[in-house]
Amino acid sequence: MSNDYIVVNNNNIDQLLLDNLKVINNNYVKTTSYENIISYLKNNILTLSNYVALGSGGTCVLVIKNENDLVYKVCLKNRDIVSIDWFKNHVKKLEEANIKIIKPYEYIYENDEYLIYSQLLCKPLSNSYVNPYIVYKILMIFKEMLENKCRLPDIYLNNYGWYLGDLYIYDYHEGTNFYSDNNFYITQFANMFSLLFNKQTYNNLGFGLRIDTLIKDNFGRNYFGEIVVHNLLLNLYNQDYELALIALDMVIFVVSSKIYKSVVNYQELVINEKGILNLLNHTQMKYLAFDKLYSNVNTTNGLSIKDNGCSIGGIGMKIAQMYPQNKVVLANLTQSELITCQDVVNTICLQNVELVCENVVNSKYVVDISLYYALFHHVLKDVSMKNIFELIKKQTRLYCIIELPFGNDALLKIIKSQGNLKYEDTFYYLEDVDKFIGICSNYFDIMDHYKLEYGEGDLNKYVFLLKCL
Repeated sequence: MSNDYIVVNNNNIDQLLLDNLKVINNNYVKTTSYENIISYLKNNILTLSNYVALGSGGTCVLVIKNENDLVYKVCLKNRDIVSIDWFKNHVKKLEEANIKIIKPYEYIYENDEYLIYSQLLCKPLSNSYVNPYIVYKILMIFKEMLENKCRLPDIYLNNYGWYLGDLYIYDYHEGTNFYSDNNFYITQFANMFSLLFNKQTYNNLGFGLRIDTLIKDNFGRNYFGEIVVHNLLLNLYNQDYELALIALDMVIFVVSSKIYKSVVNYQELVINEKGILNLLNHTQMKYLAFDKLYSNVNTTNGLSIKDNGCSIGGIGMKIAQMYPQNKVVLANLTQSELITCQDVVNTICLQNVELVCENVVNSKYVVDISLYYALFHHVLKDVSMKNIFELIKKQTRLYCIIELPFGNDALLKIIKSQGNLKYEDTFYYLEDVDKFIGICSNYFDIMDHYKLEYGEGDLNKYVFLLKCL
């Protein structure tokens, strides 16, 4: 192959990057040092307008254009990566084996020294932190490898990344024979379990952990605190994959049991052993109101959603998990409840959630969809109904949901006695649903409204699905 580029597809890469890489190729490919080439590529790419280098591995540089969700990977060819055609076939084998990878977006070009392709941006894992949910996700990916006899030699934590709410392998350049003697992945698993069980000896070694160390320690039999981890590592080393699968299922059971969490604090939620967030009782009913509203949103693009007065964040977090393309803000004036929110967010590794401690009246956020559950009847003590509507319109571009109590609602009776403004400007509109609809229709298109069944006879709360006029 000549040093001229084979352009496979350059629709999504601008001429400036293409020309610069061509200059680098013509002037620098004679070096025999991968490290020097990587350094040269990285330093020159950094000089390009609107491009930044995200990082580099042993034979690859990652660059991204500002405000773009594509990463361009400049990969030096070696004994594993020999051509774009080889890489296409490698990706096909991984897909056929149901391995969760972030596929190449476009194959761009190649020459004698390196190839370039693009990939959707993900958020890589840290190599120094795992929790049970992360380990569960990794083990489920590895189970597909074992069952389909398709193994990658380098599946270190840094090679996994979050994309649209799920965990994928984004760095999978190396290929290997399933029955090869490459034991690097076993030491990487030992590292991962060391982090999970807070054992410092192995994870301090990092890439320096060798298979000889594991053999000497009898594959962590007296180290991890879980005999099933020892069984898994030992059987992988012995290439007894039937027994390894049995041990893997037992490890998955142990790890997934550590994910489970139940939280009750006005809202009720449960995280099951697979990390799925389930809402209970009235919390689930309120989420279903959002689901109904969201079914009217005609876009596949990500939206911004804000759960105001979010309590412990159950509704907003469920939205974030079910619709990972959206960005969700959880806002609350009570710091202790936000601490509970953060604990749940960390447990299931939600990547699209922001927590904010604020008073909704003073909020400067403007989002596509605003949620105001169990909130505005408290605000009415000091803010008129008309001003509340004006506030919503300032904070909301497209849609909102409001929950309010009416008539003889037990909580409303207490709050009305605490009002500081004229009754006819505030709680008058909560005497019955029709009075509220009368003023609300001046500001919003009322898409739907219905009563929320709390299961308590003294509560009379309605939810309103509104579209901004």
